[in-house]
Amino acid sequence: MLTGLSQLPPSVRRTMATGEQPLAWQTVDLAWGESRIGRTEPPKAVHGINLDPLAVVSGDLVDVDSGLFERWLGGISLCGHAGSVADHLGVALERARMGRLAVTTKRLVLFTEGSTTFGTDATGKKTWDTETEEVLSIPRAWVRRARRRSRPFMVGRLVIDFVDDSSAALMCGVVSPIAANRLRDALLT
Repeated sequence: MLTGLSQLPPSVRRTMATGEQPLAWQTVDLAWGESRIGRTEPPKAVHGINLDPLAVVSGDLVDVDSGLFERWLGGISLCGHAGSVADHLGVALERARMGRLAVTTKRLVLFTEGSTTFGTDATGKKTWDTETEEVLSIPRAWVRRARRRSRPFMVGRLVIDFVDDSSAALMCGVVSPIAANRLRDALLT
């Protein structure tokens, strides 16, 4: 049985369709790295070398690709065409600013999470809920595969490939792969 569902707010459970069951619930963010949305050419480290002897003075000896450092350290965070599933997920993650991803039997749902309220119901039973807003819903059928791809300082990095040949890398933890493994296992069931 997958864990992390004890933190699933009742308001999120109410958004699920009849027969839809939650499988995982994790805090996620877009992994740091180079976004290649809309780029079709392969990345290059060096675009050109200036052989002009006066270039030493100006410092323009080598024209280095601006995404080299991001690719080297963080990898590719988003890949695909503009308007792809990964592009929509990246935009939604920027809007959510560290959202929560729910994996259900039918879809992936990204939520923003607001304040938590505690109280009691009419019978005196303790209750709680969290203000949530659904930002993006992706059918599970659109997920081709999910795999954990660690990078330096990103042990919990999860890459999700979609059927439109786009992919998104999510950060689920810096020092532990548990959350990334939980989401990956839920996506593979």
